[in-house]
Amino acid sequence: MPVARELGSVLLVEDDPEIARLYALKLRMDGYSVTIASDEAAAEEAFRVERPRVVCVDARLPGGGGLRLAEHLAVGGPPVVLLTNDQAAYERPPPGVARALIKARTTPAPPVSRGRSGGRSVGCPLTRHTEIGI
Repeated sequence: MPVARELGSVLLVEDDPEIARLYALKLRMDGYSVTIASDEAAAEEAFRVERPRVVCVDARLPGGGGLRLAEHLAVGGPPVVLLTNDQAAYERPPPGVARALIKARTTPAPPVSRGRSGGRSVGCPLTRHTEIGI
């Protein structure tokens, strides 16, 4: 069986192990390597060591640091995707965040969705259900 071409690495910052497992499984099936971090400290370390192509951050991490972490990692780093169920955070994500997605309407998918951030094109490995016909 042929080995899938790796599309790059994704740092997935999600404190719910079942949600993290679901997203990671789909992303890996699509050819991404995935590192999961469940809190801010683990995310900071993985970000420094792994140098991911894309970072996906849950807005509601324990201690309330998801928004702060997303903004921090977006400064001069790879594109950051904010995963949230908060309409206000979706409409007004932290500065530097490439894209915000509503988790309840989002499913792991190939990077067909594209956004813009600071003049750079952002391939996003997550997309809304309606965009992929679910």
